Amino acid sequence: MRKKSSLKFLFLSISFLLLYSININALELSYTPSDPDLQKQWYLKEINVYKAWDITRGKNTVTVAVIDSGVDTNHPDLKDNIWRNVDEIYGNGIDDDNNGYIDDVNGWDFLLSIPDPNPKIPIDYNNDSDLSVEGINHGTVVSGIIAASASNKTGISGIAPNVKIMPLRVLDGLGGGNMSNVVDAIDYAVKNGADIINMSFVGSSKSLYLEDKLKEISNEDVLIVVSAGNNVKDGGTNLDEKELYPICSDTLNNNFIVGVSAINQFEERAYFANYGSCVDVSAPGVSIYSTTFLDPDYENFKDPYSGYWSGTSMSAPIVSGILALMKSANEEIPKDQMIRILIDEGYTLKSDNIGVGVDAYSAVYKASANKFLKNANFTMYVGAGSGEKPIIKKITNTGYTEMEFLAYDENFRGGVNVAYGKLDGKKDFIVTGAGFTGGPQVRIFDTDGNLVRQFFAYDENFRGGVNVTVGDVNGDGKEEIITGAGFTGGPQVRIFDLYGNVIGQFFAYDENFRGGVNVTVGDLNGDGKEEIITGAGFTGGPQVRIFNESGEVMNQFFAFHQDFRGGITVGVIDINYDSIKEIIVGINKDASPYVRLYNKDAELLSQFLAYDENFYGGVNVTGFSPSGFTTPKIITSSNEYGGPQIRTFSIDGNVLNQFFIFDENLKGGVNISNIN
Repeated sequence: MRKKSSLKFLFLSISFLLLYSININALELSYTPSDPDLQKQWYLKEINVYKAWDITRGKNTVTVAVIDSGVDTNHPDLKDNIWRNVDEIYGNGIDDDNNGYIDDVNGWDFLLSIPDPNPKIPIDYNNDSDLSVEGINHGTVVSGIIAASASNKTGISGIAPNVKIMPLRVLDGLGGGNMSNVVDAIDYAVKNGADIINMSFVGSSKSLYLEDKLKEISNEDVLIVVSAGNNVKDGGTNLDEKELYPICSDTLNNNFIVGVSAINQFEERAYFANYGSCVDVSAPGVSIYSTTFLDPDYENFKDPYSGYWSGTSMSAPIVSGILALMKSANEEIPKDQMIRILIDEGYTLKSDNIGVGVDAYSAVYKASANKFLKNANFTMYVGAGSGEKPIIKKITNTGYTEMEFLAYDENFRGGVNVAYGKLDGKKDFIVTGAGFTGGPQVRIFDTDGNLVRQFFAYDENFRGGVNVTVGDVNGDGKEEIITGAGFTGGPQVRIFDLYGNVIGQFFAYDENFRGGVNVTVGDLNGDGKEEIITGAGFTGGPQVRIFNESGEVMNQFFAFHQDFRGGITVGVIDINYDSIKEIIVGINKDASPYVRLYNKDAELLSQFLAYDENFYGGVNVTGFSPSGFTTPKIITSSNEYGGPQIRTFSIDGNVLNQFFIFDENLKGGVNISNIN
């Protein structure tokens, strides 16, 4: 027999707090719903959702399960967004879909074991202690925050006004319940297709039954959002000292629950809100206006809307709404990436130990930009541009950061170049070169970011930085490090082995030229050796040169007009799956950011603008060449003076994907590696 653990919702009403409305000043809005009570929803501006609505207002294929005190399924602002079990026929007394629940068309009441998930008012109710206004309203308030219909000439707008709410009742009219019903509701939500589960309650007793269920579904592609709880008397509880559940049911090493605390309009922790390492993010949780349970027969329930509610119970559905928008923008995005984006795109709050603030637009934009390239997933390394710490990130083609580390002293702001390859013929190593104003120090790291060794590619007093690439130029099965001097340096190319020994060197252009030299490698003739391909740096002409490992010129051509003096960047790609690479060339600086694709015979195959034609900061280029199962991709990043934006193109210039990998306000560009 199950041991029943009690729980209480954490919901603060005017009987507990001195609440007040917050006026919304004039807004600079994108899409703006026409709902008459929109001005009472101050938190919409705070979470930056108006811009997010220009991307998506949610899809009806995304479902949020609200495990709570029941939801008013006939509410004028909710009825169109109530989930429907299309495999069930209501009223026939048959479990049509064989899910164990008879007639569960719109959800389930786990307290009474009936297919009516609405709040329940006893027949003899007379403002007595059998229920509370807060308890009856709780689930309906939560649901309105998530998914009240927009622009329907009534009430408010939910954060994700087009998604569906799956009502699952586990709390009674006083807000109490037991964990066994919660576990059953979680199981129901997962098995019936919920994308997100919102639980705005907390319990003090640890339930092994709940723990087991949460661990069981941790590998399912469903997000769990829970409130941190409130403690008015003590000004919040430190969850590191006194754990509450289910918010503390995951661990730092396996974070599958999004724990949410509350902030006020000043981006400070609400004085009642719990805090600690169980909290991932915080959202507005004071003076919230929303939908309420409607029953004109009762004085306390005759109004379909009310405020102003406060509590972490209000914060959790705000986060659930944002996640529902993210899922709507990209239904293929996995939950761990959604959690990472939500946190990474958050902002620093004025209080400690409550995670980060949530930014709906940034999170939804990142999720939308990170749509998966089907059958073409790959990873690459990027190095921060000038102005940022010398960070190296390993990222997926969707913009998800798998790991990161500092390549040089954190105070260095010259940027960092990066490449990777099998320097010993067996495992990958990461190779970095300091950017402009840095010395010519090449560093070699393992794939965990641990320094293996380092050396100077040129005179250690040189401060123009060093460009790096990696490839097997001599056919010995081990990839070599190829360097090019940075700006203000001569166009000297050097070849090193894993240990920093020079095994070849030559000047790619006139040795008196001081614009530096960009380098890449690729097998252009199918002999199993990769040729070295160079492009002159800034102030140089657009001349592509191709060398063998001995420094002998194999071919050369002008990629743009020969009088241009902004320099060029170079990369390679295999568009025919024949193991013979094509050459990608980008403008280095001082012209519109054109990208051109040439074959080995210098025949132009395609060209396109990687960014706005008025951007003159240049474009870095590389290519992804899969093994025949999908089309190749050209990857670009902005160079100097541009934001750290990475874009993926088809070979004819159609944008397939784009995202910012560092703070988009930085204007030092971002450096991209080769892709193996």
